[in-house]
Amino acid sequence: LAPAIRRQLGLATLDRNSGLSAHDLSTALGASTVLLTRARRDRSGPTVASRFLLRIKALLGKALATDDALLMLAHQIDEPAEKVPFAERPKPMPTAVQRRVNLSITDFDGLKSDPYSFYAKRILGLKVLEPVDAEPSYAWRGTLVHDVLEKWFVEDNCDPDRLLARAEEILTNETLDPTMRALWQPRMAAGLRWVAHETERLQEDEGRHILIAEEKGTTELLGIKITGRADRIDRLADGSLAIIDYKTGGAPKPPQATAGFAMQLGLVGLMAERGVIKDVAGEAGQFEYWSLAKNPKNRSEFGHISQPTSKKATDDHIEASDFVAFIKGQAQAALSKWILGNEPFAAKLRPEFANYEDYNQLMRLQEWDGRQALTDGEGG
Repeated sequence: LAPAIRRQLGLATLDRNSGLSAHDLSTALGASTVLLTRARRDRSGPTVASRFLLRIKALLGKALATDDALLMLAHQIDEPAEKVPFAERPKPMPTAVQRRVNLSITDFDGLKSDPYSFYAKRILGLKVLEPVDAEPSYAWRGTLVHDVLEKWFVEDNCDPDRLLARAEEILTNETLDPTMRALWQPRMAAGLRWVAHETERLQEDEGRHILIAEEKGTTELLGIKITGRADRIDRLADGSLAIIDYKTGGAPKPPQATAGFAMQLGLVGLMAERGVIKDVAGEAGQFEYWSLAKNPKNRSEFGHISQPTSKKATDDHIEASDFVAFIKGQAQAALSKWILGNEPFAAKLRPEFANYEDYNQLMRLQEWDGRQALTDGEGG
């Protein structure tokens, strides 16, 4: 943001960050021995020495000592005596006992697209630790929106007027990140206002009504426990169900669902058919993503509904009546390969569908990604 806009929003100026960095550097320069280094190149090309470093050189002149040994070591790293082979794509092979873990409905897409990340998260039990001063993430924003919508259903009986009031009540909390309150609050409020109006319109025009919101369910596939939470399920006028997933950003595209890499809605539909979600029973007739982001057809408006299925099967869409059976088959195939089978947990197996980067450093992605294609014929 431009400095004037940041001042209008009550945000700290960018100069403050520069000042803090300068303070840290001046403190470090108080040590008895200080070694200043800089990179001659970065990803974009050659770099220019900072004015501070140039002034230090000009001030000290010949009195400025250089570390020739360190420079020699740096050159040796760039020009090793022997050719170092590139690392191979990680493919852990845990035991059958270690593989036998329970899954959430949100785990399946990652299990298929990036088995290594599933291995690190579910089998090794490694959780991502955010920095103390981490900025609000999309996941954090999504959790906040889901909390608002759940309370709107449970405590407000889906009163449209209460939804926006509840959103403003939470998002204007002064303990929240100021950037989020200044930039996200208006967008989130607009998206939530659309949810309230769209819910009211569908109830009046199509006879839909909300059955549950943020309700958990548990089932089994091939003897493996599967848990999940339904964002929202509506009862349609014909008695069938509409399975809804709220998104604060963009929704998965139909080709992703057709390829079997957007399984959450279908698995919720399976749970609904099995009657394992409280107050829900019946067959799903529609599957919908309710995105609170800007409408791609009208960028001045927020909120839109997209569907991974259609009434009749096409190249990009699965027929709605077949969606649950299709997703069930995809889930069972994944369980058979990685949980009950002996398939290695390869890293970034389908990178085009691997949306998360939490374990990229652990899998040492930059040491093999892309270059492996030259030796094993796989995509990076």
